[in-house]
Amino acid sequence: MEKFLTSVSLGFLLRSVFAGVFFMLSNDFAVKGKFDLLSLGAQPTQTTLIALFAGVTMYGLHRSLIYPVIEWFMVYKCVQVLRDWIPLISDEAAKVISNLWRREAGVGTHVECDSDLRKVQAKHIALWADYAHFQYVSAWALLAGAFVHSTTANEPIRFRGPFAVLFVVFFVAGFVSDWRLRKLCKTVCTD
Repeated sequence: MEKFLTSVSLGFLLRSVFAGVFFMLSNDFAVKGKFDLLSLGAQPTQTTLIALFAGVTMYGLHRSLIYPVIEWFMVYKCVQVLRDWIPLISDEAAKVISNLWRREAGVGTHVECDSDLRKVQAKHIALWADYAHFQYVSAWALLAGAFVHSTTANEPIRFRGPFAVLFVVFFVAGFVSDWRLRKLCKTVCTD
């Protein structure tokens, strides 16, 4: 447990809190039938802890249960072919990014990859993946907030309006980010 606590970054905690806030807003909407952002600020410490708990829980569920299915889909052979056909990132943009990372590592544009470049690439790829996972988790948090209320109140799920739109936006944004990152990795990490 101690190793886990020391490995948790501030960035992860912030992403978890934001996802948890989406969970709480969606749940609040399901309870009241209206959007009430101010009600969450009534008890800031309690709200932050609940948001953190909900966000970390959603991250855990996403990474262990949901994302493996998305990842399986992403590495499926026909999807890899489709990613070459619809890359969502141009080869030129990938080359620009690759050159930026090379400069950051202090490596020339025509030099073989070295360990410094691999470290820079890994850092940027991990950061990009963090954002994609944040977008996915935000979508799941919105859905889970409404679902939790419907199961505890024994009511039909209220998931419409701005939350349904945000769910779609976050899920599509995560999917597109993931798609682009995989295409970028294929281009950058093999040059």
